[in-house]
Amino acid sequence: MLSIDQWATVAGQMSIRNRLSLLIAAILVLVVGIVVWCGFTRDSSDPDSRVRNVLLTDRDGWPALQQVVTSEEFGDRWPFIKTHAVVTGTILGLCMVEIDGETYALNGLAGMNGYPMPGDLVRKRLPWDRHLYDKDPGFLKDVSPVRDVALRLVKQVRAEHAQEPFDLP
Repeated sequence: MLSIDQWATVAGQMSIRNRLSLLIAAILVLVVGIVVWCGFTRDSSDPDSRVRNVLLTDRDGWPALQQVVTSEEFGDRWPFIKTHAVVTGTILGLCMVEIDGETYALNGLAGMNGYPMPGDLVRKRLPWDRHLYDKDPGFLKDVSPVRDVALRLVKQVRAEHAQEPFDLP
């Protein structure tokens, strides 16, 4: 390893062209390092980091996005008896949730398209959960927090296809 004095001697003997080449190479290494570092340190608590970037399609071939959600993210507002699910939003506005390999409707549009409602998989409300809701929605937990994730995916997939509207099936 060279000392500072040795570096100064070497640098003094280098031509301007070599110094410029060395400076450009150092800047390039720095930029590539920053780009790689930013890609690997993306915050996993960011909901968009769990969105699958692969273009997916629903069973009818329409573009869709999916996101994995867990009970830890929602706390007391988690509506399902299982601890994790995959939420899907399609370009047509269908909001669905996949639990244990089965797909269920989260909104009426998905229900009208043949997806069953997740009734048996929704947790029952407990008497002390009343403070979580402005009004009493019934004896089952509210699925709207998970449906909101699906609606955000619907907006995102629509925005991604707004530039190429004629590229749809």
